[in-house]
Amino acid sequence: MLILPCVHDPVVSFKVHGNPVPQGRPRIIKKGQHYGAKDPDTSRVYKDRLRLLAHEHRQEPLLEGPLFLRLTFEVLKPKSARKRDVWRHKKPDLDNLVKAVMDAMVGVMYRDDAQIVGLESYKLYSASPGVTLELWTLSDEKEEVG
Repeated sequence: MLILPCVHDPVVSFKVHGNPVPQGRPRIIKKGQHYGAKDPDTSRVYKDRLRLLAHEHRQEPLLEGPLFLRLTFEVLKPKSARKRDVWRHKKPDLDNLVKAVMDAMVGVMYRDDAQIVGLESYKLYSASPGVTLELWTLSDEKEEVG
């Protein structure tokens, strides 16, 4: 039986307005004898903005233990889209949008994105673009719903 955290209010819930930016491919750089990965500028700037706005909703101390995350990405509907279209089924890829947000929240909301044990994400059209983030803490005790 699946354990649904959404029967309780999220411990964190907020919306970051503006067009969501997917996690870009890192560029490999060499510093002396060592290699590293560098975030593309667009990804880095977007994640810095997410971190800054998330600080206003931050829990002290950082959330511990297993977490459930729901992300709703809203993008402007292009003029070429049909009026009845609700779901954004074109680029950017949903998994890259999710990765950018999860990475940005490390050290702000939680210690490690490995704490996310459940994930729900959507990508849809809206007149108000942005991403809504909702986080629930999960108990290690079994709470069956349904």
